[in-house]
Amino acid sequence: MDLICIILAAGLSERFKSEHTNIEKQFYLINKISILEICIENFTKLNFVNKIFIVVSETRYNDALKIC
Repeated sequence: MDLICIILAAGLSERFKSEHTNIEKQFYLINKISILEICIENFTKLNFVNKIFIVVSETRYNDALKIC
């Protein structure tokens, strides 16, 4: 079975930023790895995933591109 994954990472994380930091949750680092990167790595480990699409805000496109 072929599967296409869509990772939605365009949110502003307003509640997260106000409580923890000034950065969006998807770019928050855990052990020096962003949450977005952790999600991408987990999906790439699945053999039946053929494509992964990542939706990010236009202002964070370059940041997401570096991660990919």
